[in-house]
Amino acid sequence: MKDNSPIIDMPHKVSLIYQMVEDVTGATPAMIQGTHRRQTTVDARKILANLLRKRLKLTCHQTGYYMRKDHSAIVYYEKKHEDHIIEPEYKNTYSIISSMIAEDAYIEVDDTLRQRIADLQEETKSILKALRLQGKMLDIIAEGKR
Repeated sequence: MKDNSPIIDMPHKVSLIYQMVEDVTGATPAMIQGTHRRQTTVDARKILANLLRKRLKLTCHQTGYYMRKDHSAIVYYEKKHEDHIIEPEYKNTYSIISSMIAEDAYIEVDDTLRQRIADLQEETKSILKALRLQGKMLDIIAEGKR
């Protein structure tokens, strides 16, 4: 899956996780997708691969596509993630990014619920208006029968 073309267009959630990884580790998407071997970049790859697989439930092939790596590299990153999660600094970095994703998920759900409430309020107004109109029509019909 590796090539030298520009960074691909990513779904919002994937790019959001990339941004969180960059904010904490300093590893840019280009560094993660490239061949940098600096420890912080390698750690960022392992963390990103794990989060894309576990949080977004992506397959190894999908994760590899977004990271511009072969699926076997993703399997390797997952194994190394499990090996390194016991290291305090790596675990701390992973925990920070993981908690950022959890906070973002709550915000996203909150925004979705706010929009749904607004939609329901509009729908309720429309229903009440229709009911008032129907009541007026029934009053007119009732008066006509008298």
